[in-house]
Amino acid sequence: MACTLLTKPLFVVPAAAFFGLSRRRGRFVLGAVPISLGVLALLWWLTGKEFLKVLSQSGNISPPNIWIWLHWLSAGHIPIEHPALSLAMVGAVTAFGAGYFAVHAAKIEAGPRHFYAAWTVLFVVSLLLNLKSLGAYVAYFSLPALVLLWPARDRVALIAWFVLGTLAPIESSLWYRTGERLLTGLPPSRELALEYGLQGLMLASLLVIGWSAHRALRGPGTFSPLKEPAV
Repeated sequence: MACTLLTKPLFVVPAAAFFGLSRRRGRFVLGAVPISLGVLALLWWLTGKEFLKVLSQSGNISPPNIWIWLHWLSAGHIPIEHPALSLAMVGAVTAFGAGYFAVHAAKIEAGPRHFYAAWTVLFVVSLLLNLKSLGAYVAYFSLPALVLLWPARDRVALIAWFVLGTLAPIESSLWYRTGERLLTGLPPSRELALEYGLQGLMLASLLVIGWSAHRALRGPGTFSPLKEPAV
């Protein structure tokens, strides 16, 4: 667990989910701690402090995430390039995921669609908060989200899902082409204006999808069975 978390922070998402769903969380921690310490010791012996660099995305920030826009709207007064921010957000997503899955464990265990709902919420929060949130990471939750939203006929969320999936590869490419620019004022070019416009649409789509999934999980009863579309 420690190896995957420290070499690829994205894996903090399923790790948090597994902990939240565990019925014996004390044993889960007791089993994970010695293994994690052993892996950390091995990584330290092999690489020194180099393996810790992955926890700091201060030099490798990418949208969609709210911090790029907060930096822009604050005219650069929110220092998102501070190394501690990335580590804090990894910790925040971990805590949120463990808590969210623990609180809703009974419903999540009731059926796969409840799990899809919680999984979607967790990944949406991860993309919004983590500084390294390439549009390509949408693929990690897009299919479960579609299986959740399609039977519910949630048109607004489905449109948001389509917009997010369409813009993700376009925006990722444009972000690198514009030099990964962090704005503090008006965009100096049409290309950068387009880049930030796409970011805004993606952030809005993420919020719509996440809220829809949360409502589905919190709502009374169970999800209705999958219905065949009318011919």
